[in-house]
Amino acid sequence: MLDFIERLESAAEFRLDEMTKGMPVGYFKCGCGNIDELCHAAPSTDNPYSDPMCRKCLDKMLKGIGK
Repeated sequence: MLDFIERLESAAEFRLDEMTKGMPVGYFKCGCGNIDELCHAAPSTDNPYSDPMCRKCLDKMLKGIGK
């Protein structure tokens, strides 16, 4: 039986697999629909197992925090 952390890891791996399906190697499709490089992906929340987001979404989020 999986513990809590193992469940989070498994769910994060599944979501990342879905985001990279059909993409060139090293790229992912963000929830907003943009395609970005995995090396530029940022977690969408402070939870390290959250979905990655593209640079465009990260910029929007950071601008919102600065207000």
